[in-house]
Amino acid sequence: MSGGNTSAPVASTFAWLADLPSLPSRSKVRCLGHIVEYDLKGSCALLEHTYPTSADITRIWLDVNLVLESTDRLVLQPGNWINVIGYVQNPAPAHLQKSSLAVKSTVSTTSLQAILVWDAGSIHLEEYERTMEEHKRVQREVKTVRRAQCS
Repeated sequence: MSGGNTSAPVASTFAWLADLPSLPSRSKVRCLGHIVEYDLKGSCALLEHTYPTSADITRIWLDVNLVLESTDRLVLQPGNWINVIGYVQNPAPAHLQKSSLAVKSTVSTTSLQAILVWDAGSIHLEEYERTMEEHKRVQREVKTVRRAQCS
């Protein structure tokens, strides 16, 4: 290999659901969400996670078309907490905005195209949120140090 060219996939970055509307389309993210509803016909789920607590309730569409065959249907049951790696779609595709769930809910116009979904299990939510806040703080510090080194 020469000159830094690589064919490795782009790594995902952690994001809260509340962050997704501010991210550019096609950003690859990993996030945690609670399934509020699942639309079998539209192959989409309505995800929610009210964090940070100062944020309004954030609900986004999760398009699971690409992972339906590899995801256990029990993982997509309402009430489950799931981890998702996917790509931000801003605005959400029209077929998601026209989902039967759209009639019932106020949802962000942002969606997430899932490329990997797995059950979060019996998550300790407060501990998870605290750990991820620490992770984000460390990532910000690393970026600051790198910028200072490049200057």
